[in-house]
Amino acid sequence: MSDMWNGVAPGWEANAQFVDEQLALATETLLDAAGIAEGSAVLDLAAGPGGAGLAAAERVGSSGSVVLSDVAAEMVAVAARRASACKQVSTAVFDQSEIAAENGHFDAVISRHGLMFVEDPAGAVQEAARVLRPGGRYAAMTWGPRELNPWLGLVLDAVGEQFGVPFPPPNVRGPFRLTTEPS
Repeated sequence: MSDMWNGVAPGWEANAQFVDEQLALATETLLDAAGIAEGSAVLDLAAGPGGAGLAAAERVGSSGSVVLSDVAAEMVAVAARRASACKQVSTAVFDQSEIAAENGHFDAVISRHGLMFVEDPAGAVQEAARVLRPGGRYAAMTWGPRELNPWLGLVLDAVGEQFGVPFPPPNVRGPFRLTTEPS
């Protein structure tokens, strides 16, 4: 999976600011749910180009810290470039299923559109809970049902049409993986 994300990192870097602008309100809601405030120690899992973690860095200020992590080294390199002016931000390469941090290290753990790509989502949430301090919070955003996200569905359909196969392919965890059908 990291090879795929490494391969698309340049495209994510080119469009990261646009994506962050489009997701600004949702990201603020994510940060609110995680209780991120001045002085917090935050871990951003499956951070990609780091947008949610960079928004968290604004909240934690100079007395807090943010770690931008991803399984894809090229994505982490993009996040590091974007965070180069933020002294309270560091980066790390690891899978969200095996977090390279001590128990109880963080006040908040966030994941903006990353949880649905991990093999065992429940196990990944348990791993995130392991690195939270008592009273710490975990917050994740995932896509809702495809029917409620027509623009992303159209993008995936266009990619599939271009390559002549469904996208994402049946054997690849995709963005709608953790959704339920609308009732």
